[in-house]
Amino acid sequence: MFGLVVPKRPLHTSFVQEGETRWTTDIPSPHSIAEFVIFLMRALPSDSLGVGVYWSFPPFSSWEFIGVLTNSQPSELFDTGWALNPEVRGVPVVRLGLSVEEAGPLLEKLQTKPPLDTKREFAQKVALNLYRFIESFNQGMSDVIQCPQDVLDRWYRRFESRAAVDPLFVMRTE
Repeated sequence: MFGLVVPKRPLHTSFVQEGETRWTTDIPSPHSIAEFVIFLMRALPSDSLGVGVYWSFPPFSSWEFIGVLTNSQPSELFDTGWALNPEVRGVPVVRLGLSVEEAGPLLEKLQTKPPLDTKREFAQKVALNLYRFIESFNQGMSDVIQCPQDVLDRWYRRFESRAAVDPLFVMRTE
């Protein structure tokens, strides 16, 4: 009934039916997944129905709504944000949940869902990391920061070496 495409992985269609209107599947190594596609393999029985897409991590006690599929929009690309989420970084698997529900409430839920902007957040953290590095050269109480001429080269080398060890180190920049 559903298909899942995770980049660089085989097409996945083996969802476990958990009830009359609910299906789940586990996705291993979620920290390595920036996005995925879910799609309907056949139309829903009515245009008044939709499929709520949710995810959870162990112990799978709470579910986060991430989107909707309908007959008029039978596929969707989802940004996960899992690589940047400290709660997900250490878990071996996340579970996707799909639930056939009335489309109206699902679409309303989608309208009130805050957008996930992981690229913007990552860029802000990189900029903050650079600012903190330059700020470390401030010797006094002055509003003016004086730093060596090669500060950007030094920051970039430091950034590259730390990123080689931990690609998400920058997300811990405060």
